[in-house]
Amino acid sequence: MRDSLVRLLEEYEASHTHPTNRLTHKVAIPFIVFTIVAMLDWVELGSLQVAGHDLTLAFVVLLPAICWYFWMAPFLAPLIVVPALLCIPLGRVTPPWLVIAIAIFAWLVQLAGHAIWEKRSPAFFTNLVQLLVGPVFLVALFTGGFSLRGSAGSRPTGASMRRRDLRGDREQGGAERSPRADGSPATRYMGLRSAVVVFFLGGFALLLCDRVHIACGVLEQADRSVFGQAFWVFPLFGLVSIATVTAYGRLRGAMGEPARSPGVARTAVAAVWALGAYAATGPLDGWGPILLGVLVLAWIVRIAFEKDRVAAVFCLGLAVVGPLGEAALSATGAFHYLHPDMGSVPSWLPGIYLHGGLLVVEVEAWLAQEGD
Repeated sequence: MRDSLVRLLEEYEASHTHPTNRLTHKVAIPFIVFTIVAMLDWVELGSLQVAGHDLTLAFVVLLPAICWYFWMAPFLAPLIVVPALLCIPLGRVTPPWLVIAIAIFAWLVQLAGHAIWEKRSPAFFTNLVQLLVGPVFLVALFTGGFSLRGSAGSRPTGASMRRRDLRGDREQGGAERSPRADGSPATRYMGLRSAVVVFFLGGFALLLCDRVHIACGVLEQADRSVFGQAFWVFPLFGLVSIATVTAYGRLRGAMGEPARSPGVARTAVAAVWALGAYAATGPLDGWGPILLGVLVLAWIVRIAFEKDRVAAVFCLGLAVVGPLGEAALSATGAFHYLHPDMGSVPSWLPGIYLHGGLLVVEVEAWLAQEGD
């Protein structure tokens, strides 16, 4: 991350010191990005085309923004750029009136944070570049690239953000645990090296499982340009792998639980369960609710032996968020399930996420050990 971006982030943080104001931005900024991209995509630039699609103002505006993100923060850039690009197809299937309504709601929420709690004007009022900094700020906090000094309930003053070396203090990835005021572990979630490993291993493993689903006639993808699969499958699965491991680390830290000791046998068993459940849903696609019941029952037995409340909460949350995310992606036309029986997704899908969550728990344990 470049020093010039660090200074911009410090300026941004100085205008966002109140925790409630930061919360409003966590809610509003993703919606604002979506609506801006969607509205820019409404403006077609003549008969010009890019990769067979009409060139719109969204592509023209996003291109320099993407270059800026990769120049300023190459590690964080994919976590910003990929969701921003997905806003284009998502915006095309969203009614214009709903896009406008979301935009009004998001801006009102964000401005209310400044007017009611922060009592300061937004940072972009004095520097328009800060419009690009907002997404970086949120992603950096989420991934552990930066942290705010001061307790959650206090209001730090001045430039109170410190830079975190994404390579770790010993120039290696992993989670770093340090004591908090309440004695529970505060986790630094993932360094660059660990993120690269999780990205490629997770992306490749899920790519193969996705291939099983295609071969078994479970789903179809609109684009088949890369060995019969869409070009976005591998990078998306890689980013999802990073996001889920980071999210579990965040949850574990928030609930005051120390990292578990990693084990080769336990990790191998979790991998077999997760990948096996994923692959089995290919030939057993037609079983629907019966297959879901089997997977849920197996997960209950596993979590009973684990006796890990954080893992249970995380898996249940993943089983809800995962299918909702796939339903949203399916709505863009990027892919679709051929035999859905629960909205636009199959009913067995939450079962995969339950067992995948336990594999995430084991992976995070290894990353936490590296940081000790």
